[in-house]
Amino acid sequence: EIALATKGKYEAYTVLVGNTPKKEEQYNGRFFTRHPDEMVEEDEDNDLFMNIRALMFFRGRDWILSGGEVVDTDVDNSFFKNELGVIKYKRSLQGNKIQLMSKIEMLKLGIPSPNIADAFALTFLRDLDDQTFQTAEERAAILAEDETIDDPHAVF
Repeated sequence: EIALATKGKYEAYTVLVGNTPKKEEQYNGRFFTRHPDEMVEEDEDNDLFMNIRALMFFRGRDWILSGGEVVDTDVDNSFFKNELGVIKYKRSLQGNKIQLMSKIEMLKLGIPSPNIADAFALTFLRDLDDQTFQTAEERAAILAEDETIDDPHAVF
């Protein structure tokens, strides 16, 4: 389960990453909707992705490719970078859908479970169309500020 927090309230939401996107939208449409480009040729009964896990990772991939930035303070020893680099995809035999390498396949190859990458992908489950995002210049200005916080808990 994940908790979604907005304006001081939170809602628990059970994510079944093995669900097809269509099924997820049917059961949890309040939290999740498919985009038209995530369906094969605008056929709403035919998903492009095998399951929610694949869809979330590809939404994250699209975000990065469109200019999204991942801030990692320890790039040389980054588990996150390594986890993202080992996750592979293929086309399934069931309808030619995009499918990620399963965790069982990863285990057989000696690849540890990509827990940090999975957490990253979960952030793309829900659309944030009504949110405002900082520009690269605004982020750079915030990072450039040399402000000491006296109370380490003040940011919470």
